[in-house]
Amino acid sequence: SDLLPSARKDFFQAVLQGKDGLVGNILSVFECLAECKDEAGRTPLMVASRGGRLQVVEHLLSTVAGRSVVTAVDSDGRSALSLALNKSHWHVCKVLIENGAPKLAVSDLLPSARKDFFQAVLQGKDGLVGNILSVFECLAECKDEAGRTPLMVASRGGRLQVVEHLLSTVAGRSVVTAVDSDGRSALSLALNKSHWHVCKVLIENGAPKLAVSDLLPSA
Repeated sequence: SDLLPSARKDFFQAVLQGKDGLVGNILSVFECLAECKDEAGRTPLMVASRGGRLQVVEHLLSTVAGRSVVTAVDSDGRSALSLALNKSHWHVCKVLIENGAPKLAVSDLLPSARKDFFQAVLQGKDGLVGNILSVFECLAECKDEAGRTPLMVASRGGRLQVVEHLLSTVAGRSVVTAVDSDGRSALSLALNKSHWHVCKVLIENGAPKLAVSDLLPSA
């Protein structure tokens, strides 16, 4: 009953602009603001998630009120997680799932998610790969236009950390023996580029050792 209209306005403005310090100060007086909604039916957590404001998201989730609305939806039926996903804020998605947001189904997979994932794998962005996998582990099993899995792409590029990250998932390990459209496995692709460190890790995780007939002149 002591809540001023200006406090609500200031709070949503601070959340939108990512002013974590101000968000914390206002919450210390009115923690209940973490549960309120704007005209679109969005909680502060939804607004921060949509804007990719990671520190604000973490601050809100550190409160009882903030955690209580992690599964709430807005007037259009979208949760904080789906709003963050729609903007490809994978770091925010990861934190939301760690704090109780249910993982999304394959049917929720956006075309941009697949593209972002393969791009991150190709460029060796291990952190981003991990964030995306935390939302859609199934992406570790998908294939690109050449019939290559992310594990094959990472192995061919010598992206050791990404390879290890993929192999740490059930989905990633399930495709260690898969082959692309030309019949090449992750191991043979790594071998072709002389990525011996990657070859070693693949064999340690179930890739069958190659025969002498597979030996390249460079080896």
